[in-house]
Order: sequence, then C-alpha cells, then structure tokens
Amino acid sequence: MIKLKAPQGACSASFNGEEYLVVDGFVDVPDNAAEPLASHGFHEATDDDLASEASEDPATMGRKELFAFLKGRGIAVGATVTTEDLRKYATDAAKPAEKAE
Repeated sequence: MIKLKAPQGACSASFNGEEYLVVDGFVDVPDNAAEPLASHGFHEATDDDLASEASEDPATMGRKELFAFLKGRGIAVGATVTTEDLRKYATDAAKPAEKAE
C-alpha cells in the first residue's frame, strides 16, 4: 500500500473496481494504483504533505473540504446543511476521543 495526497475536494479514489476513501486529504491504495491515479491529480505523499496533515483546521476549510473531511470519518450530512453546521460537525469530529475511566 502507498499513501497518496488527494486533489482538493476529492473524497475517494477508484482503482480496479475498488473504492478507497480519502481521509484528511490522503488515501491509502495498492502500490500499482499510484501511476493511474496520478492522471487524476493524486500524488505520492511527501514529508511536507504529511506534516501539513496534522495542521488541518476545519475553521479554514471550504464546503467541499468539509464534506470530504466528514465523509472520511464516516459522518453523513445532507447537501442542505449550512457551512456553519458543517464546521461544527468537523470540529467535533477532529477532537480526540475521550477515554473512559
């Protein structure tokens, strides 16, 4: 498997009949998928890409990015939801899970 940086707004990548979800702007796909997906704007994740992954902030994301961010975490939202609500859902989803004591 190889980690690819997805083009802005992408929520998944399709290869050989399989769908791979984009999570936080990245997708893990089989090694032989990298070249075909490059023609669609995907590229191998660099150290700089991975460093920026940690700094993603829902407050700075646009609607498409927010939808992809939420979808990548398995959170379904309707198209009529407001951008303000999308940001709230994304901010909540980005918080680390609380540990039960």
